[in-house]
Amino acid sequence: MNTRNLMLLPKKKLDNLYSRGSFLHYPEGFYEGKPLFFLFSFKLIPLNWLASLFWKGKYFYEVGRLFCNKLLWFKLFYGRFYFGKSSFDKKSCIVLDYHKSSLIGFFARDEIRSVGDNLFLGRAYFLGIFTCYFVLNSN
Repeated sequence: MNTRNLMLLPKKKLDNLYSRGSFLHYPEGFYEGKPLFFLFSFKLIPLNWLASLFWKGKYFYEVGRLFCNKLLWFKLFYGRFYFGKSSFDKKSCIVLDYHKSSLIGFFARDEIRSVGDNLFLGRAYFLGIFTCYFVLNSN
């Protein structure tokens, strides 16, 4: 499994893959990111392309369990990560918590699970509502 394969999967298969993903180790370093927006079960290719122009991935720092997003050339929207329960299926996952980092972050939550070597599949929520999947890959 790789980023390209994940980008081609329909939402239902991503749901199944995410549900089977593992949470046994934290990511470390930079992970390139790709967003996957859907409207019901239809992939929103123009929105995915546009979001990819700005969002480049996430940096993870084991010390302090901190992370931040890379937007263009900037590191923005810091938060902490920890093991927790998924909003999707109530199973264990790695929660990326923006709650105390920014006003916007107060309403945002990401969660990830490993689906391959250095490959994570994530779910993003805003105001408790699922907004998109995203893929994180460390080369």
